Amino acid sequence: SLPYVDFARRATADKTVTFDVGDALDLPYTDGVFERALSMLALDLIPDAARGLRELRRVTRPAGTVAVVVNNFRCGWTPFSLVWDAAAVLDPDGAAMRDEMVSKPLGWHGGLAGLFGAVGFANVVEEQLGAMFEYRSFGDYWSGFLTGQGKTGSYVTNLQDAHRSELERHVKAAYLCGMADGPRSFATLFWAVRGEVQTRQ
Repeated sequence: SLPYVDFARRATADKTVTFDVGDALDLPYTDGVFERALSMLALDLIPDAARGLRELRRVTRPAGTVAVVVNNFRCGWTPFSLVWDAAAVLDPDGAAMRDEMVSKPLGWHGGLAGLFGAVGFANVVEEQLGAMFEYRSFGDYWSGFLTGQGKTGSYVTNLQDAHRSELERHVKAAYLCGMADGPRSFATLFWAVRGEVQTRQ
């Protein structure tokens, strides 16, 4: 989005780095212009992931590398699963949204690698990456969802006040796990897949 790009432009001192806004299904670049292309936490969100991956291949030169990172929704999404698992119990709409996200094939082992193979990449490699999400307190954790950003934030902020408070109460209980409020570290996992562009398809 434009706000993210504007921030990136202001925060980047290297003038050789540029930021563009475009359509992931119709990238505004000529064929084979890049040595490498990367999609990070985005491919599974666009309407046609296969077409988006073909676009990344198109703009990458032969023998170049395309890499994609997506969330491991089922086993490595702890900071968000705390919210969605509670929402799924309290709200049928929350359950449907949780199930839709968690069941995405690209978020499971082999799903993204399979798409790379189907699109025609060579030397496809799948790896699992990890990161720790650090929070000072429950308030610090919960405040991230009150910005309304992303599907989780949008869901939380669009709830009626009473329903949001009920959700917060259940999520806080999961965050605390019977312990005093304070710092928590949650592991988050991602599927990372890369492949080589050998020929134009």
